[in-house]
Amino acid sequence: MKLLFLLAVVAIVYFWWKKNARAVVAVRPPMVKRPLDEAQRQLFARLQSALPSAMILAQPSIAQLVESDDASLAAAQLDFAVLGRDARPIGVAVLAPLDPRQETLLTDAGLRVARFKPGALPDDQQIRDAFGYL
Repeated sequence: MKLLFLLAVVAIVYFWWKKNARAVVAVRPPMVKRPLDEAQRQLFARLQSALPSAMILAQPSIAQLVESDDASLAAAQLDFAVLGRDARPIGVAVLAPLDPRQETLLTDAGLRVARFKPGALPDDQQIRDAFGYL
């Protein structure tokens, strides 16, 4: 009998505490993260070195470079965009293969598409050749 009474008191206290306790949510503090992986960081440095007068945008969407009615294509993210001195897009540099429709959209808009392999990044002259820079 005493055990049953003790269990009833414990249950009442538990449910009262559960009802009145504030929900404690573990919130992690914001932390800076690296938006580019190692291969992207290396290619970014090479692009900057080879094209010092160009602007290099990291991880732009196709919509930032090309006007298109196809929202599914325009929302795709690229590795890098190369812009001329006048901030006009010249081309894109990618490490991963593009969807053929995305590549067609970019090339039809007049942009150059330069594909590079993470393990075999190009030298400065190869990058300049890929984007038509002297």
